[in-house]
Order: sequence, then C-alpha cells, then structure tokens
Amino acid sequence: MSSSNAKDINLTPRAFAKMEKLRLLKFYVSNVWNNRGNKVHVHDEGFEFVFNELKYLHWYGFPLKSLQPSLQLENLVILEMSNSNLEELWSGFPPPVNLKRIDLNGSKQLTSIPNCSGLKSLKEFDLSDCSQLKRLPELPNNLETLGIVGCKSLVKIPSSFKYLNKVESLDLTLCISLESIPDLNGWKSLKHLSGWCCSKLKTLPEVPNNIERLEFSDNLIEELSLSFEDLNSLKDLNLTNCSMLKSLPSNICKSKSLESLSLRNCSKIDKLPDNIGTLVSLKSIDARRTAIREIPPSISCLKKLEYLDLSGCKGEDGVGLILTPLSALDNLNHLFLSDCRIKEIPPSISCLKRLKTFNLSRCKGEDGVGLILPPLLGLESLNELHLSDCGIKELPDSLGCLTNLNFLFLAKNKFESIPGSIINLSKTWLSIDISNCERIKVLPKLQNWTKIYAVNCTSLEELPSPPFHIFYHRVAVANFTNCFKLNRNSLNYFLEGIVLEMQRLLSTAKRNREDFCRERLYGSICYPENDIPEWFSFRSTGSFIDVKLPQHFFNYNFICLALSVVVTILDPDHQCDHQDDYYNNYSEVKYEQIVKSKYGDRYLHGINPLHSLFWVPYCGPKYIKSNHVIIEFGHCFDRELCDEELSFRFYVKNRNESNIEHIKVVKCGVHLIFGLNLETSGEDASQEIETYRITPRDQGIAALIKSLHQDWSSAAIRSAIVTTRMFPCQSRQTLAQKNMFSCSAPCVICLENNHCHGLNLNLPYITIPNLKNKVTVTRNVTNVGHTHKLSVQSCCESSLWHENES
Repeated sequence: MSSSNAKDINLTPRAFAKMEKLRLLKFYVSNVWNNRGNKVHVHDEGFEFVFNELKYLHWYGFPLKSLQPSLQLENLVILEMSNSNLEELWSGFPPPVNLKRIDLNGSKQLTSIPNCSGLKSLKEFDLSDCSQLKRLPELPNNLETLGIVGCKSLVKIPSSFKYLNKVESLDLTLCISLESIPDLNGWKSLKHLSGWCCSKLKTLPEVPNNIERLEFSDNLIEELSLSFEDLNSLKDLNLTNCSMLKSLPSNICKSKSLESLSLRNCSKIDKLPDNIGTLVSLKSIDARRTAIREIPPSISCLKKLEYLDLSGCKGEDGVGLILTPLSALDNLNHLFLSDCRIKEIPPSISCLKRLKTFNLSRCKGEDGVGLILPPLLGLESLNELHLSDCGIKELPDSLGCLTNLNFLFLAKNKFESIPGSIINLSKTWLSIDISNCERIKVLPKLQNWTKIYAVNCTSLEELPSPPFHIFYHRVAVANFTNCFKLNRNSLNYFLEGIVLEMQRLLSTAKRNREDFCRERLYGSICYPENDIPEWFSFRSTGSFIDVKLPQHFFNYNFICLALSVVVTILDPDHQCDHQDDYYNNYSEVKYEQIVKSKYGDRYLHGINPLHSLFWVPYCGPKYIKSNHVIIEFGHCFDRELCDEELSFRFYVKNRNESNIEHIKVVKCGVHLIFGLNLETSGEDASQEIETYRITPRDQGIAALIKSLHQDWSSAAIRSAIVTTRMFPCQSRQTLAQKNMFSCSAPCVICLENNHCHGLNLNLPYITIPNLKNKVTVTRNVTNVGHTHKLSVQSCCESSLWHENES
C-alpha cells in the first residue's frame, strides 16, 4: 500500500489477525521527496499477531520505537524500515537468523543496534543518515555492503571490522565525528574508500594493495603516510579541499597505475613532486587554487596526460606561474591556466595538436600591455578558447585558423577590432562572447554562429551581415544589452538575416503539428530601443496584446510567430542583495498565450502556462540601463486549436516566480512569419497576407519611397517591394535541375562617397515553372529615387546593378 496519496491510516492491534499466511507486507511512499510524514499509525501496544511466515517487511516511516518480541519474525529475509522512528532495532530476543538485507537509512532516532555477528546470511546493511547512532554493532565477516554515509554521531569504527573481507566499497561521507579509521589491510575486496567531509579525520588508514579509489576531500588531513609503492591498483586519488595538507610524499610517484590526481583547493601545497613524470598512467591533474609556483619539467614525460588544471595558481608575487614547455604532451585535451598571472604564452603551445579546451581567463599580462598571444596555427582541434579579462589590445590574425572552434570567450578586453579571419571559425557553429569590450566598433562577418553576447559593448556600431547560418542547435541568441551606438540599418539587416535563415530552414516544413514540433527553431535578440519594430504586424501599448489572425493564413506557408516586448527600468539605481549571484541578478521575461478556439472558448495554451522569452539582468555590472527591445523568433502554436484569434500577456518574474517591481513591460508586439515562397493551396495570395510578409529591410525601403513619393498609396508601395530570397537559387542547383524555382533580381547597391556601403534591396521576382527551353524575359524598371543607369548582364541567372550618373 502506498501512503503517498492516502489519508491517515490507523491500524488496530488485531489489524492482521486473520492473515495467518502473510509473507509480504509493504507500506511505502511512491515519491519520497514529496512525502509529508508517516501516515500509517499503530497503537502503542503493537500487534496481537504472530508474523512467523513473513519473509519481506517494508515499512517506510515505521512508527514504533522498537520491534516487539511477540512478532516472531524468525523467517524474515528482508527488513526495510527507512526513515523509521526506531530507537533500537530489537531488544530481549535474538535477531532473525535468515536476514539477508537490513535497510534503516534515515532512522534519525536510532541509537543502538545489538550484536549482528550471528547473522551469517546478512549481505547488505544500510545505516546511512542514522545521525544519532554512536557505535556500530559487531557484523558478520561475509557482509558485502555497508552503508554509513551521514552517521554524524559515529566516533569510531570497531577494530573487529578488519575482517570484513567481502566489502568492496566503504563510504564514510559526512561522518563528521569520526576521529580515526582502523587498519583496513584485511579488507581484501575493498576497491573504493571515501571519506568526504570527515572534518575530524587527520590521518588515512592503511589500505589493501588492491584499492582503486581513495577520496578524502574536505578533511583536515595533514600528511599522507600510505605505502604508495605497494598500491599497484590505485587509479584515483582525490584530496580536494584538504586545506591542512602541506605536501605530497615522494613515494606517491611509485604508484604506476594512478590515473587521476585531485589537489583542488589544497592551499598549502606549493609544488608538485619533481619526479611526477614517472606516473606513466596519469591522465588528469587538478591542482587549481593551490600555492604551486612552477610546473616541474618532468611533466613533459606524462604522455597519457589529457587534463591539466592549474587555475588560480598565481605563483610568487609579481611573477606568476612559471610555465614549463608543454609541447611534448601529445594527448593533452584540456588546459586550464586562468587567473595564473601569466604574462606571455610560449609559442610551443601550438604543438598541442589535440588540445580541445584552452582557458587563460584573467591572465592580464604586463600592466598596460595585456596578455601576449603567440600564433595559434597548430591548435587544429581547439573547441573552446577562453580569453576573457586578459587586457588584450590586439588579437592575432591566426585566430581564424581555429576551424573547429565552437566557443570563443573574449569578454572584458581592450581590443578595438576582431580580425576578419574570424569568418573561418568553426565548420559547424560558433558561440562568441565579447561582453564589456568597450572599444570594439565592428563585429565582422560570421559565417556560422549560434550565440553572440555583446553586453555593454558601448562603442559597437556594426553587426555581422547576412547571409549566415545560425540554427545549428535549433537555437540562436544575440544579446546587445547596453549597446547604445548600434547602427539601425546594420541592426535591421541583422534581424532580417535571422528571419531569412529561419525561412530558409522551415519554408518546406509541412503545416501540421507533428512536423512543426520536429522542425521548431528559436531565435532571440535584445538591444536598446524604445519601440517595437515598425515591421511587426501587431503592436500594442502595455503588456497585453490581442491578435486577430488573417483568414486562411495557414494556407500561405505560415511557419511561426515573432514576439516582441519593450522593457523599461522604473528604478535605474536599484541594487540587489547578491551582486555576484547569477540567479538573483537576473529576472525572466515570460508570457502566457491565450487562444480562442474555433468554438469561441478561451484558455491558456500549453502544459506550463508561462513560457520564457528572455533573461534580463537588472542589477550588477550587466544590468540594463534604459529601455530595451526583446524579440523572440520561432513561437509556434497548434492551428487545430486556434484559427482566428489569440492573445499574449507578458510578465517579468524573478527566480521565485514573483513579479519584479522595478522592471516593467511597456509595449509588446506580434508578427507573422511566412516561408520564402507562398504556397497557396489553390488560392491566390491575398493582399492582406503580403502585408504580414514585410521584413525589417522592407520597412526601411518603404519609408524611403514614401518620403520621395508622398502621394503613393500603401498598395502602390507594396507592389514595388516583394521580398524573396536574399540570393538567387540558394539551393545551388542549376536552373535546368530545378523543377520550379523563384529567384530575385540581385543587389541594388547604394554608393556613398565612392564606398560600397548598402543593402540588398530585392525587387519583384519572376517564377518560371518547368524551365527547359530558352525563355526571353523583359522587365520594366521605374526609378523612385535619384537617376540611375541600369546595366544588365546575361548569365545562367540575370545580374542587375546600378551606377549613379551624378
């Protein structure tokens, strides 16, 4: 019986009086984490019943203080009473001799257990989190599993335990009163010994030669007196946070099987053994935040080393960590040297052909100079490069040679530009962070990106121009918080690139829910601005918007919605209590979608009514300092549930789901995004649908035409602008291979002071189905701006450009 969802159950002394053949009794909870205490209650007198046939007894939260002699449990094989109220297991009668498993974990009132050495069949004994238990009982030698994690009152382990030669793992974690551990040489099967946070433990016990893992982190161990030369099977030695440990014994280098050594936060260790190179099996060294000043030269002999972390090893004052040449470490995959006061990286680092992660964050080099980087030509496998807060003034051109790079962290540096070779980065996708680089003005062309973080880039003006590929993981994020100098044309062009890439990927998706779920993409962007973009189809003041969908919109290759809000800061001087706490410093813009069904009903859409739009910093160094626009591309909904009207309400919440008072949504908008080509299902595309297909760049063109020809109607302007593909024939097929194609007239380039700086302005396109023979196409062009000379060059696809006649 599960008591999780039951009301209180009161059992009388004769509750089981007629169950003479009862062999299994189980009162359990289906969800331990949501359990609200014991609900099965027993009279203080216990039971007037003999359980002499019972073999399995499981009673979560057993309410009595001890097991009664009258129960006669002589045939019991398994006893499970986790989180019980037991103070003693049994008293005044011998324990059931057939017991194979006893589980009393979490019985916090348990203070004593009688001698169990006679239980010859006992294989498992779990006393974890019995926090009042001060001593362990005598146990049979054939015991295989012993659980005593969290026995906080346990002072010592009986010396008789040295004969438990079948136990393979002993975990003493959180035995905070334990002062010593007896000799364990007799535990011939012991492979794993752990003692995390045994805060009174100062020495380690002798262990059998076949031990494989020793983990004693967060202890006051002062020295290691183990016979490492005899530990021929030891693979993992973890001494993390042993702040009193001053050094490693020299004989540790005789443990030829050691693969992993962790000394993290052992703040008094100031050197690695000089002969560490003799640990021929060593694969991982974690020595971050120790007092190590220099890497011993013999480390170059560690041919199997894959992971080396010396973060925070600052060396002597003013000198920084002294680097030994690491070029011989052929298998090194991950190298962490952050916050090591390193001034210059030796060129030999380029010999690490297999290096995947390289972290140099906060290595600021010489004052006023910054970290000096060598050429990065040889790091052909590098996947992550961390150079944040290094004072770098110039990035090497060889940065573009890292063709497998996926993560590039350049935040808080002093460079004014990024080499154009960055376009070569990553064959698949790139996430780049240039936040707090206050001097950079232009973010160059990026071919494949999935995330761009440029928070507080206060001089940034130009963004990467499309086309680009951004949805490798089906998600794209661009954060330009507090980038107040962004060029609006560049921003609009960037926004259109996101939309066009989404259209390119989704325009062929089927219009049904299953395909939308499979093909769903999400993009989001944040930048400083006071208004919802004008190209949004629906805009509203406040945090609520109601959208009346155009008729038959699903018939025109509708793929998703874009949502937008403007958030304002009501209290710019607000400071939070936890400046360095990521979760407390950030609030989340959320929204709920309310749909109106075909039958007129209104209801919240989705299992979780509140959906996340964007995380917004509201205090600390990254907080937003003015009104910002947030846009999410890719919101999708079920057309079967809603075909006419839907509404959105936006909120700003903290991590506890409470409303944030000093950040407010003041405007919101919704825009319908359609595929590149209209699929009309036999119907002509209506003029209304064309209105919703307008893009950021179109809005700028429309504004230009309107300013020059104020008498033109909206319909006339729409007829002059039809957005299609950014480049003709994006599938790269020849015209003869295409059964049906649509390609736009190519670029119209605006010349300004002889500099080719402009935008792709796509003119109306021509669709020719089943092209097999020669076709003559005539196009009439009417100028709406300055006089231009039009030139046409015939090729497989026509090219069109213009020159000012001035």
